[in-house]
Amino acid sequence: MRHTWWTLQHEGRGLRIEVRSVDVGSSQTVVVDSPAGRFGATWRGPAPAVGDVVDVEIDCAPCRWAEVVIGTAAGELPPGSLHGVIERVESDGVAVLRSGPAITLLEMVGPQPDGMPGARVAIPASDIRLFPSNL
Repeated sequence: MRHTWWTLQHEGRGLRIEVRSVDVGSSQTVVVDSPAGRFGATWRGPAPAVGDVVDVEIDCAPCRWAEVVIGTAAGELPPGSLHGVIERVESDGVAVLRSGPAITLLEMVGPQPDGMPGARVAIPASDIRLFPSNL
């Protein structure tokens, strides 16, 4: 499976997340809150504790334009999706998503819908892995 790095910045650090739950089994699954929403992921690194606030970088499978939900309001956000505003789309198909103070560079596949820059969106993401960036 092909993966893409999201480069997330918050004042020069990675995306700041708060750990909500931890399953320290073989997969180290966590649920986190972030400016991009609440989502589950596989943790890579020393296991965090519930309540930890950590700067992270994220790896995930490329996302599909066809699955993007456009025009979402705060109460309508699909769980497990990343949300924010599309600032621009690069010529190579990388979407620049702003979620609060964080910027996410996200590899997208498929035909891009019209009118994406400035749109509030929810983007389903799969196979998310988190890497603490402050180690």
